[in-house]
Amino acid sequence: MSAYKVFIPSLLVMALAACAVGPDYRAPVTAPAKLASAAQGSYDRSKVDRAWWQQFEDPTLNKLVARSLDGNRDLRVAFARLKSARAIRDDVANDVMPVVTSRASSDIGKGQQPGITERRVNSERYDLGLDMAWEVDLFGRIQRQLEASDADQEAAEANLYQLQVTLIAEVVDAYGQLRGAQLREAIARDNLKNQQSSQDVTTQLRDAGVGNELDVVRAEARLAAVEATVPQLQAEQARQRNRIATLLGERPENLSVDLSPSKLPAIAKALPIGDPTQVLRNRPDIRAAERQLAASTARIGVATADLFPRVSLSGFL
Repeated sequence: MSAYKVFIPSLLVMALAACAVGPDYRAPVTAPAKLASAAQGSYDRSKVDRAWWQQFEDPTLNKLVARSLDGNRDLRVAFARLKSARAIRDDVANDVMPVVTSRASSDIGKGQQPGITERRVNSERYDLGLDMAWEVDLFGRIQRQLEASDADQEAAEANLYQLQVTLIAEVVDAYGQLRGAQLREAIARDNLKNQQSSQDVTTQLRDAGVGNELDVVRAEARLAAVEATVPQLQAEQARQRNRIATLLGERPENLSVDLSPSKLPAIAKALPIGDPTQVLRNRPDIRAAERQLAASTARIGVATADLFPRVSLSGFL
């Protein structure tokens, strides 16, 4: 009979602890995305490769991406926020378990013992004990708080990944722009030689009486137009170098990667992007927003549970 009396209250406490006030989160249901261009384009529908830039097979580009992921300050801030979210989640998870504290003390002295002896004798006293306290999650406050912390951590992970995606895209774009400007400058210099030769021939023909002054003026104009493009392309290269240095968190004059002229990277095959209808769903910013919605929903339960009394069990030994 006594075992039955103990079992019923324990079962009641477990049942109440399983209850959680507030709404249960359900992910929003949206219609599948339909991309008209995806049906017409020749896309590789295999699983998306997160290291897509490596398919350029360009060691310099790979090194730039690696340096940017290590040195970018925005990524450091995002990673610190992720570590903070993880620490908060671990702290909330500890609330599910009982809190146990230990105590120990000792007292050593010398004094009289009236009624026993008048002499001062040595005395020693030791005290050891354990205290335990446990909040019974009757209304699911801790459960909802843990759900919110989990969602916050996942949102922080998505935000970190979003910054990584954006940073890599910026680095690859700046590198491509730099290589493109270098290639256009090389072409412009070759064209400059051709225009210079053409002007010389036109001038010689005029001097020989075969050509006329108009042909010479036109040749000089074409030469001047080509000459004007070279400084513009050099300025474009300087802008892209500065952009890359900023993304890497370095000074432009002390770049740790050699960016001397080289061939423009190319991909021999289409990049795998996965199912085009999943492109939007895979965006980390959308994932982060969905996780923030889940965290806000869970906090409604936390606020609702705070309206009810908290029940704690405590004991000592």
